[in-house]
Amino acid sequence: MIRKWVEAFNSGNAANVTSLYRADSMLLPTLDKSLLLSRPLIHAYLENLIERQGAVVCLHDYTRRGNTEAGFYTFELGNGDKIAARFTMTVKGGKIAAHHSSIIP
Repeated sequence: MIRKWVEAFNSGNAANVTSLYRADSMLLPTLDKSLLLSRPLIHAYLENLIERQGAVVCLHDYTRRGNTEAGFYTFELGNGDKIAARFTMTVKGGKIAAHHSSIIP
């Protein structure tokens, strides 16, 4: 799923990414302090990050165990800032059920 997520994220269209999440999914995002518990909230966060800040993501390494993927990626913002992050993503029924992403300390 993470490869599909990266491809959708880098399309520049937040709706492409949002469509990968279940209606009841949750996202603990990299660059926000809130726990996002609905697809509309997830979309608003992604729209700001992708469409307003011009972010793209580069996947570095990941692994999969059962229905969970975990690994590392870097967000590159439109202003040139780079943010190294780690993630876990749980998939159910072909969609993202839970996604945690945090800045690498």
